[in-house]
Formats: sequence, C-alpha cells, structure tokens
Amino acid sequence: MTQVTEQALLQAIDAHQTDLLAKLGQLVAFKTVSPPARNTVPLQEEVADQLKKDDFEVKVQPFYETDTLVSGTLHGTAPATHNSLLLNGHVDVATIADQHWRTDPFSVQRSGDLVIGRGVSDMKGAMACFFVSV
Repeated sequence: MTQVTEQALLQAIDAHQTDLLAKLGQLVAFKTVSPPARNTVPLQEEVADQLKKDDFEVKVQPFYETDTLVSGTLHGTAPATHNSLLLNGHVDVATIADQHWRTDPFSVQRSGDLVIGRGVSDMKGAMACFFVSV
C-alpha cells in the first residue's frame, strides 16, 4: 500500500469513526456464538436490511435447517470499464465458554484506541466496515 493510499484510508476511518463504531456495536450485540451455532438468522436479517437500504439486490438462502446465508449484488453503471469486487464475511463468533471477560462481550467498549467486544477483529469489525459509506 502506498503512503498516500494508507494516509487516505486512515483519514476516512477517522472521518467516519462514529458511524463505524455505531455499526460495530449493532453487530457485536447479536449473540451469534458457535458452538452452539445455527443462531445467526436475526443478524442475517439485519445484514439483508442494510444491503437493501444500500440498494443491493439481496438473496437469502437456507443454510442447514435453522440458519440462512445472505448475499447482495450491486450492479455498476460501467461494467465494460470497471472490475467486480467481492466482499465476503461471516457473522458467527467463537465461544466465550471458559473465558473471563471484564466487560460484556456483546457490547463494544473502548479503551483509548483499543476496541473490545466479541467479534470486533473476527469478523464483525470487517462487516461493519462493509456497511459504512465513505
């Protein structure tokens, strides 16, 4: 990554930090722990709603007996000159069994530049970035 690109990215993150943290807080609040798994439908519905709000064509597919997968397509205006971009992520998080959290793992907490909450670095943080318009 070039110095200019890195600087522009950091400035965009700073400029949209409030929106990013709010979206991250919404995603982290869903208790999508695996195991037991098969508990992501409410969060998948939130993802589908966000995609629809952002003018994506949304497809919801059954996954196992009690879960769903969501995908979204946003058609461009110049496909002959622009390439496609695929963003992929998951919304389940690792178990919290046998872990001793000092804060609620399903509520985003900040300590300086540190952001704490189950899934902030795998993968709900990236999902929040997908949904913050720059």
